[in-house]
Amino acid sequence: MSESHIIQNIHTTVVWMPCKPGETPRPAPAVLSEAEAIEFLRIGHATNPQRTMAHWRSSGKLPAARTCKNFVYRIEDLLELVKILASSKTSRVKIKAPTTAYGKNRKRRVPHENTTHGPTS
Repeated sequence: MSESHIIQNIHTTVVWMPCKPGETPRPAPAVLSEAEAIEFLRIGHATNPQRTMAHWRSSGKLPAARTCKNFVYRIEDLLELVKILASSKTSRVKIKAPTTAYGKNRKRRVPHENTTHGPTS
């Protein structure tokens, strides 16, 4: 293999990790740990992001390599998963409505039975 052939096959697109305002942006590594993959996919707000990752692994949507007791993910596989999820209508994240005082699960106020109204004699 010639040197020019190797140079032509180098992946030149830089993928960035999500960052908060004020943080210095950092490029995503070629291989991410499960915690980094959860951060990259922005699913940390989910009830159990590790279970979500396990579901995607078991359904074949997300290939992973096992190192000791942990999984690692290639950035290319994570980007492919985003494409799959964006094109699929069934894999959308469902957002539950908050249960507030005005929500569906609101406790209704019942007047106390021993409450007296007006002056007592």
